Amino acid sequence: MPRRSSCIWCIAWRKTPAFRCPKVYIADNPQPNAFATGRDPEHAAVCATTGLLERLSEESSPGVLAHELSHVKNRDTLIMTVTATIAGAISMLANFAFMFGGAATGATIRWARSAPS
Repeated sequence: MPRRSSCIWCIAWRKTPAFRCPKVYIADNPQPNAFATGRDPEHAAVCATTGLLERLSEESSPGVLAHELSHVKNRDTLIMTVTATIAGAISMLANFAFMFGGAATGATIRWARSAPS
């Protein structure tokens, strides 16, 4: 684990004066990555991988963590969850429409046959 891993807690605390500091995790993974999750700031978590912490300089680490904390503050994770749920529902309705009524007209079958093989 990088030596700066304990300092990431201090960075998170300094960057979140407007709301409760989220849980901060460090994943033991060589791939450089950081992400935020949670439905609201009270239930949020921020994670950075050891690969990211090893590759970033002392000056860059707070910026990456601040970026992830901005997702928490702006409730981006909640918005993306709602968006994905709506998109999934639309996709499911389209599949049901195709299965139960789309093939009855024959237009879909003619289109599929005219596609190059």
